[in-house]
Amino acid sequence: MTERLYYRDPALLVFDAVVTRVESAEERLLVYLNRSAFYPTSGGQSHDLGNLNEHAVVDVIEDSDGDIAHALVGASFAIGDEVHGEVEARRRLKNRRQHTAQHILSQLFVQKFGAETVSVHLGEDYGAIELEVGTVGEEALREIEREANTIVATNLPIKIVFATGDEISRLPLRKPPQREGMIRVIQIGDLDWSACGGTHCNSTAEVGIVKIIGTEKIRGHALVRFLVGEQALEDYGMRLEVTDTLAKALTCHPTDLPTKVEKLMSENKNLRRELSLLQKEQLPARARELAAKRLTAGKTMLVSEEVAEIDPGLLGMLASQTAEEINGVAFLMNGQRVVIATAASAGVAADQLARSLSQKVGLKGGGNARMAQLGGADPQQFREYRDALIALVENA
Repeated sequence: MTERLYYRDPALLVFDAVVTRVESAEERLLVYLNRSAFYPTSGGQSHDLGNLNEHAVVDVIEDSDGDIAHALVGASFAIGDEVHGEVEARRRLKNRRQHTAQHILSQLFVQKFGAETVSVHLGEDYGAIELEVGTVGEEALREIEREANTIVATNLPIKIVFATGDEISRLPLRKPPQREGMIRVIQIGDLDWSACGGTHCNSTAEVGIVKIIGTEKIRGHALVRFLVGEQALEDYGMRLEVTDTLAKALTCHPTDLPTKVEKLMSENKNLRRELSLLQKEQLPARARELAAKRLTAGKTMLVSEEVAEIDPGLLGMLASQTAEEINGVAFLMNGQRVVIATAASAGVAADQLARSLSQKVGLKGGGNARMAQLGGADPQQFREYRDALIALVENA
């Protein structure tokens, strides 16, 4: 079994080892070593990256026997080769910070609200904890975040403890271990003891900022997403830039942005309502303008046009009025939306035309004999839709 150097020294980034096994897996070479500082994807934590003899390690995998495989592309190794390994420092530090922050947050959710952690995701963009509760309120999240950052600032020591049997039973573990034998335990001051094989910080101060960025629901549980360290700082910088730009554009303080935006949205809604009323009054005139562009498809009059600058909610009414104006069929398109309307005397059903058209050009929708709507249209393909509809009307 591979000796895991990160078990005792998660800060170790450079090591020397010997190749014990080599396997091919599609286009990758799997190299096994007698010892390694590379962490494999496990326990919700993503794997390390780095190099073996200057060949890039693109993945690190733990097999069923507990051996660690280092995946490389375009490399050549043989059993007995001596290798020099280097773990990518920035990724390792991000993973250590993220994993330690997860332990802190998980323990706090248990202490404050009795919410156990069900699963963990420590990914590229953020960390996440699935809690055994349905929801977590905003005030609870702020309390947990404040407490977590207080613990970080307290600079609690983080120790790696190896224990078995009776020793394990005497430790106040947050969760009982899932296996027997020698257990690796991560101790964060007097806050948390957890059986864990991951890489962690040497003290809570190394975690840096802990920022909870939101929640969502998954499998009936609350999923709490968070950022730490450099990721949290970069996120803060991005949000500062955005709010600063908006505040300057709206000539207000960032704290006034919600009120400003709410006012603008209300004004915009009122203006759109007024515009829609004006457009509705103009529908008869607009229908007559469209009717002047009619053509003949077989024995049926047809208007087929792209319509811009109209409230989407009025497109159906405009199509109906146009169809009645020409006693035929109106085919109007606005953005990705298509409306087909037919006059009562047209002798052709809108829903049948829509069904046949959707089969020909891949659109989806439906309606009734007088009006049907289709979505997902591509404005670049208007002529294709129009020609297909003309053929359908001619053969109706």
